[in-house]
Amino acid sequence: MPSEISHLVDGLVSQMRSGSDSGYRRALSRLVDTARAGGPASLTAAVEALAPWLPGLAGDFAKTAVLAGACVEWGGSPMPLADVLPQRAAEAMLLNGLVPE
Repeated sequence: MPSEISHLVDGLVSQMRSGSDSGYRRALSRLVDTARAGGPASLTAAVEALAPWLPGLAGDFAKTAVLAGACVEWGGSPMPLADVLPQRAAEAMLLNGLVPE
């Protein structure tokens, strides 16, 4: 199952790179369904595969970070996020300081 997760994340990234909103939503839905069906190992694999992409996300594609968090809530390990989340949180706080409204 984790290799299938890797393939689905590659597809998701491809849709983000192409800028396809509808393709992104379809790829995200497939990833959610597959990761949840595979249990903790697949959820952790999804978090691991998504983690490197989280720092550069913006706009609608930032929903990918929400998915990574949901995978943790559903039983995946949060450890792959340890190096990514503090940096992302700091960036968000700095941006909020620049543009508070």
